[in-house]
Amino acid sequence: MSEAPEKSKELFERLWRGVGDPLLTASIYFLARSELAPRLLAQPSTADELAQSKGWDPRFLRGVLHLLTAHGFLTESTEGLFRLTELGALLTDEAVAETVVDRFEIDFPVYWALAQAARPGPPVFERVHGKRFYEFLRAERRYGLRFQSELAAEATRSGGSLATSYDFSAVRSVVDVGGGSGRFLAEVLRPHPRIHGWLLDSGPALTDAPALMATAGVGDRFTAVQGSFFEEVPPGHDLYLLKWVLPDWNDEDASRILTNCARAMRPDSRLLILDPVVPSAGPPPEWQRLDLLFLLFVEGRLRSLTEMGSLLARSGLELESEHAPDPGFRLLSCRKRPKAPG
Repeated sequence: MSEAPEKSKELFERLWRGVGDPLLTASIYFLARSELAPRLLAQPSTADELAQSKGWDPRFLRGVLHLLTAHGFLTESTEGLFRLTELGALLTDEAVAETVVDRFEIDFPVYWALAQAARPGPPVFERVHGKRFYEFLRAERRYGLRFQSELAAEATRSGGSLATSYDFSAVRSVVDVGGGSGRFLAEVLRPHPRIHGWLLDSGPALTDAPALMATAGVGDRFTAVQGSFFEEVPPGHDLYLLKWVLPDWNDEDASRILTNCARAMRPDSRLLILDPVVPSAGPPPEWQRLDLLFLLFVEGRLRSLTEMGSLLARSGLELESEHAPDPGFRLLSCRKRPKAPG
């Protein structure tokens, strides 16, 4: 897929300012779904010409084009010829157009069904689409690839940050639990040639890991493990990593993951959790939105440091230290709770 959304980040953000206007949102979706944007890029046209070529009602089309023109996606000449602006031309990029279509057809129906979350039952995403979110990612590969692509840049940045901020001098083996395609793990391994990494995941992203690791220059220090962190975590390693895993799950499921990590750990092993942790003063506005998204899509949640401590305690772990490697995030270093004497 193209990297246009990354290269045109500012314009892409402008593209989504119309989400607050349902008619504009629908018109942006129509422009992306109808493939009119590539045609207008190749040849400016009137509403009548476009309508005739597609068999559409020209009055309808003229209304949509005028709305898009008013919001900076198109211009209209005195002769009635519509042309794409720089913003509208984003929709000629396949990756951008697919993202717009996916947002409208997959994400937005979940938002519209928000009220369903008030009633007991599965996550709203599952009620709307008939599959749990990660099952849907596996079944709908294009949507799954876009999701992984959106996470890739952050994984590269945070993995590189951890590699330089944490003391790996005594570490010889590390397990990335639920690490997807391994981009985060690759960045951790890259500057530490004495460390071997294990990548545990159950999704199709694991099939991309060998090539990604080879490209990163760590292919000879990596082992892929197909499995579920709900069943078993590779035992006996020095360090375990959980990055952006626990917010995807409710407390019961998160505790199952942590309990399996604790069972796998030696007394001298450590577990590093890199997650957004809600400040004691309460979540900032953007985190309130993120917390609601976790609830709607996966029945997960953001947690405070106190809530994380309780979750660790019930899972056989305890917090050893914590610091903030990035704004809003916490790196929690955890160890197994000592067994009570007797």
